[in-house]
Amino acid sequence: MINPSAREVRPATGDKPAETKTAVDARIRIRALTPDDAGRVAELAASLSAFEGAPPPPFHAEDVVRWGTGPDRRFDGLVAERDGRVVGYLLHHGGFHVGHGGPGLVLMDLFVESRTRGYGVGRALMAALAREAQARSCRWITWQVHPDNASAMDFYRAVGGRRYRAADFELGLIAIAALAGSE
Repeated sequence: MINPSAREVRPATGDKPAETKTAVDARIRIRALTPDDAGRVAELAASLSAFEGAPPPPFHAEDVVRWGTGPDRRFDGLVAERDGRVVGYLLHHGGFHVGHGGPGLVLMDLFVESRTRGYGVGRALMAALAREAQARSCRWITWQVHPDNASAMDFYRAVGGRRYRAADFELGLIAIAALAGSE
């Protein structure tokens, strides 16, 4: 259980009653992803895509179970519960970086449902990831942010992230097949 250390009051929005929000709300619990979380994580991943103006990803509950919890596991995950309900998730995998001379973690996805933002859920997930990095003797954590996602950019700067000047490249299925077949 994550406990708050600092409190702040934010004005209510819409027709919700005013509520005290904390740097990290005492009702937030961070725990490892389980197969029972698969449907909710897939749903939140679709919400992240919608938030960024993209169509839902081809990432379903079955994929979360297979790639995040099963024998073919390729990533690890954390979920955030508030009052017993999953309100956010973070997916990551290990990697190695020659420039840092050691292992690290690649943050694949972090999302907190909109009505739960401001309660410290994202910060609690990032803090749990930092503890995981320490436990694995990692020297770095890296991630990507959609360049138009200003709130994410602000959040990551607030937790101590720094922006690299790098160009991202990607090969999709068709490009992989074409390159693999060329000589």
